[in-house]
Amino acid sequence: MRIAALGSACAMIVGVPLSVVCFLLLPALQPYLDWWIGILLIASVGYMIISSESPGWGLVLFLVSGVLGIFTLHYAFLSWHTLAGGSTILMPLLTGLFGVSVLITASQGVLPEQHFKGIRMSGQTIMKCTVLGTIAGIAVGWLPGLSTASANGVLASFIGYEKDRRAYIVATNAANTANAFIGLAALFALSRMRNGVMVALSELPLPTLSELTVVGVLASCAAYGITIALSRSASRFNGIDGKFLNRSVIAFIILLCIFLTGPFGVIILFISTVLGLVPWLINIPRVYCMGVIMIPVMLFSFGIAGV
Repeated sequence: MRIAALGSACAMIVGVPLSVVCFLLLPALQPYLDWWIGILLIASVGYMIISSESPGWGLVLFLVSGVLGIFTLHYAFLSWHTLAGGSTILMPLLTGLFGVSVLITASQGVLPEQHFKGIRMSGQTIMKCTVLGTIAGIAVGWLPGLSTASANGVLASFIGYEKDRRAYIVATNAANTANAFIGLAALFALSRMRNGVMVALSELPLPTLSELTVVGVLASCAAYGITIALSRSASRFNGIDGKFLNRSVIAFIILLCIFLTGPFGVIILFISTVLGLVPWLINIPRVYCMGVIMIPVMLFSFGIAGV
């Protein structure tokens, strides 16, 4: 928790100025970026697949998840529209791939003893990982079809989790924080929503970008302090039954899916969960399941299909 908070805090220092630069410079280049987005996505995915240990399985999983994404988006009208603002079919689709499937395969015992032994990282390593994570977070936050999962997949090629877990945690949390700030810049510069939070914000009367950025910085500082304070109480979670906790969350997700999307959403949740179990079964990264979003975006970019 402390290392994750450190990565986010460092990313705020680096990411906010870079977000301002993107806000000022990139909108003029956006028509060219829009035209090239499909090629950029193919390049990023190609790099992740080629650099993986199992490129064949990665390609197959990417393509199959893309077919699922096209099918789901094409027939999204079959889901319930419980909430105002359109279909929520992405909820069961992404939750099955990256949520329920993870909980099913999570450790089933009690939570181990929680303790803190120090950060044990050099300042140079922290800065290097912060810069890498921030750049990755800004790239996937500005371009459509990519997510922080994609950023984490690219970062895994440079900083393997098994090779240096602390460095990987710093980099991925830096990417998450940078993604949040660049999302604000894209919302104001392009009127485009890159994640669910931006979609929610777009429905509200908003202040200026500078005011929201200041609020975001203050919120980040407060979140860092709160996280460090709460981490001192981590020992209270010692011995919690992980199996019961996971099953409770899965049950809540299913009920929420039924309420928001109805029978069609439940079917999509089941299919996406089964597909999300494949990476665990064949021991490859789950990031290739991002084809569920990236392939429809590629097709739309090339004018091949409108989903």
